[in-house]
Amino acid sequence: MKEMYKLKYHLEPASGWMNDPNGLVEKDGVYHIYYQYAYEAEGGLKYWKQFTTKDFLHYQDEGIALSPDHPHDKSGAYSGCCFNDHGLLRYYYTGNVKLPGDYDFINAGREHNVMMVESQDGLVLDHKEVLLYNKDYPSNMSCHVRDPYVYVNDGMYYMVLGARTLDSHGCVMLYTSKDLKKWDYMKTVNYHKPFGYMWECPNYLSFENKKFLFCCPQGLESHDYDYEAIYQNGYFPLSTDLEKDCKLEDFIEFDHGFDIYAQQFFKDENGRIVMAGWMGLPDIDYTNPTVEDGYQHAFTLFREITEHEGRLYQYPIEEYKSLREDKKEIHGTSLEMNTSCFECHLPKLPQSFKLHLRGVDMEYEDGLFTIDMKMNGSGRGEKHIKIPEIYNMTIFSDTSSLELFFNDGAYAFTTRIYDKSDNVEIVCNEDIDITAYSMKNITVEPVK
Repeated sequence: MKEMYKLKYHLEPASGWMNDPNGLVEKDGVYHIYYQYAYEAEGGLKYWKQFTTKDFLHYQDEGIALSPDHPHDKSGAYSGCCFNDHGLLRYYYTGNVKLPGDYDFINAGREHNVMMVESQDGLVLDHKEVLLYNKDYPSNMSCHVRDPYVYVNDGMYYMVLGARTLDSHGCVMLYTSKDLKKWDYMKTVNYHKPFGYMWECPNYLSFENKKFLFCCPQGLESHDYDYEAIYQNGYFPLSTDLEKDCKLEDFIEFDHGFDIYAQQFFKDENGRIVMAGWMGLPDIDYTNPTVEDGYQHAFTLFREITEHEGRLYQYPIEEYKSLREDKKEIHGTSLEMNTSCFECHLPKLPQSFKLHLRGVDMEYEDGLFTIDMKMNGSGRGEKHIKIPEIYNMTIFSDTSSLELFFNDGAYAFTTRIYDKSDNVEIVCNEDIDITAYSMKNITVEPVK
């Protein structure tokens, strides 16, 4: 059974637990892809583990990159980013320390230190330093301050930190620096009303026409088909640069799926903004059967991020086209694939339609797209996306995952799926055009 749910063209650990993508960076044509890792399939003490690639098709497992071996990260090397400082890679991450004693570990009993390590080659990370301690945060902050993200603007460096206040309001804090080592508090950025109790994994995205603050809020109540996951992922469009007197505009959910969180964004050497997400979610009430085989979770597909009319679009990167083979095209109501690993394009869709594949029922009517997974045996239920009009839809299906993209990436939906199917029939209640390709495997060389 161990190979039954192994993904073919997604990254996942050979064993153990994977969560947040960390420190994504390209240096000298090599992409360095780090992620939260624990040796046990159900989690535990967090390390950073690493893959490298030049083409997103062939990967090398580089093993453990960062260990919790310092007094100020001894309870876990938590999430963070990489900043390329003229060829010197500087990694900023959260050093987690849980103190012995009877604490709630929210308002007391925990250190969340901003740590930094350096690397010349992205493979050897050393020279650990503590840059910020709990005492360096505003007095109204809880012990939950984490996930540093560093960027530069007009010659000044900025660090965004996700945070939870003592009265349980989510926010981000902005710090500034001239040398990437000494950081000074600048301000706290809030929404105009209470919006969850914690904002994790902040990212700052700057395009020519618009700026965005991305984060993963916890504690939002579901309402009118919004915020249906236990924790969300999404972004606030900004009225101006984050470090200026900016206003957070209305929050937009980024991916509405059952299994996505903690996305990280970076600019590669060609100037495109690339994203990877954790194909998982904390504290869920459904399960992943791969735990029985000693591993759990995966990366989403890597996606290119663009901006259109004040909104973020996402779509799998061009490199995946090299995995296509065995093209099939039809105009009709069904197309059968002799594999569960495929890419499928539906270029024109009627005003309302029903679609079925892999035990999943999908329906679009009156501006509401519904994904019903109750009958497919994965433990996932039903979710919805409000889309005023659907122009097109793309499906990326892998052994145990589905990623859906609507309107060229204006909306997305990511989920794990465990249907044990080698043959998949895509069925629609209307005649439509369908173009599909079976997908080859990526390759991952084991640790040297």
